[in-house]
Amino acid sequence: MKKYLFFCLALAVFAALLQRQPPVCTVQDGGLIRLYEGSQTQTEAILRDMGITLRPGDGWEELSLGGARRIRLCRVQRITLDRDGKLIQLTSYGETVGALLTRCKEEPALSQRLCCDRALPTFDGMVICIRSEVPQDVPKVRTLPPEEQRYFTASLAPGEQRVLCPGSPGLEQTGGPDGTRLAPSKRDRVVLVGANCGLEVHQEPGTRVVTLGGRTLHYTQVLHVEATAYTCGSQPGLTAIGTTARVGAIAVDPKLIPYGTRMYILSDDGAYVYGYATAEDCGAFTGHHIDLYFNTEAECWRFGRRPCTVYVLA
Repeated sequence: MKKYLFFCLALAVFAALLQRQPPVCTVQDGGLIRLYEGSQTQTEAILRDMGITLRPGDGWEELSLGGARRIRLCRVQRITLDRDGKLIQLTSYGETVGALLTRCKEEPALSQRLCCDRALPTFDGMVICIRSEVPQDVPKVRTLPPEEQRYFTASLAPGEQRVLCPGSPGLEQTGGPDGTRLAPSKRDRVVLVGANCGLEVHQEPGTRVVTLGGRTLHYTQVLHVEATAYTCGSQPGLTAIGTTARVGAIAVDPKLIPYGTRMYILSDDGAYVYGYATAEDCGAFTGHHIDLYFNTEAECWRFGRRPCTVYVLA
């Protein structure tokens, strides 16, 4: 009898403890599931108790799985619809792209195409693009800038330039009703550059003054270097000091020739007078080596690599 009474007492205590146990529920926030074991019963209070913040537009839904309570948060997703450059702001809760466009009545027209899969789930910050199809029979026209052709001649003073043809941009057209391609009506800029070609060099004894083909230069130092031609082609380039890569802005070893040094450069074989230049860039070399900038690859191939004399100007 005593054992029976003790069993009944233990059963009553256990039941009382069960009644005091706080309600248990799970909160799902995207792929994160957390267990709540507090005493709150209202959804807002439970979320506040767990430190979960809802943004404007966020919501939740209550689920019951096997008698257990589950709260699933519905986070609002801000979607940008780019329709041929016109931006439209939409909101979603994780539906597919196709369902979102249908719900918001933003379906692409017959002449437009959707740039992503309609079955793709949306996500916060997503950009959906809709583009108008360009008819195949509409010709495409692009502008081609003129290139510069430089030719060296002994008929001009060293470093002097003469423009034979200023050049003009061309228009290249492709496509059209018959799919034809029209050649670009482009004219290149042609420049004559005075080269050494037997240039007379006169050094005044005991001074740092040299006369090159009638041009008098005052210098502080003479360097004998190996020079290599390079170009950026049609792409814009920047030097190591942030200036635009161009003819006259050359690459040096700044430990030998500091940035900003002004020079006058000519090749030792007498074929080229590069003329005035400024140290503004650096290359993958050290010591007595420089890189000379040219506008075109054709000029670079003609110059190649050859020894040069550099007069560091005063």
